[in-house]
Amino acid sequence: MKKIFYSVIMLAFLSINACQQKAEKTETEKSEVAANTNEEKPKTTETAANATPQDTTTKNPNASKVPKAKKGEEPIIQFVSTSHNFGEIKEGDVVKHAFKFKNIGKTPLVIEEAKPGCGCTVPKWPKEPIPPGGESEIVAEFKTQGQGGGEKTKNITIKSNTTPAETVLTFKAMINSVSNAKGPVKQ
Repeated sequence: MKKIFYSVIMLAFLSINACQQKAEKTETEKSEVAANTNEEKPKTTETAANATPQDTTTKNPNASKVPKAKKGEEPIIQFVSTSHNFGEIKEGDVVKHAFKFKNIGKTPLVIEEAKPGCGCTVPKWPKEPIPPGGESEIVAEFKTQGQGGGEKTKNITIKSNTTPAETVLTFKAMINSVSNAKGPVKQ
């Protein structure tokens, strides 16, 4: 009986040890391949369940091309208005508003990121630097399908090379819900 017990323990130990060696070998091979192709080694600290998805569509690939401005010479972003009210709209409508701005600073202004507060909001913004005195706009598109009725307030956070680095644009709308009921309407 003892021989069987020890045999099972030994077999389990050897199996675990072999699996660990194979995993270490696989990690080493991945590291070598990554080093040979100048790629980053994949992060192993996050699992698929807790990993945060990165939305690359909201980041500006040109942001790193503009050198940092000296203190006192930073760009200054000046919006005509940082809020907008769409008023009453019907659920299912797609509405847009252009938040117009000007660079009143001394160096080029770069919008690094335009991050919507939810998936129903889509920002469109300039990726190229805005020169001193230059003007542009950030267009906010609001998709109301599935939003239900009532007043809704949404935000877009703008990160730029200005001081302060973040500006929040806000819009709201009163959504009239579309009824899906069938049959006669009671009056």
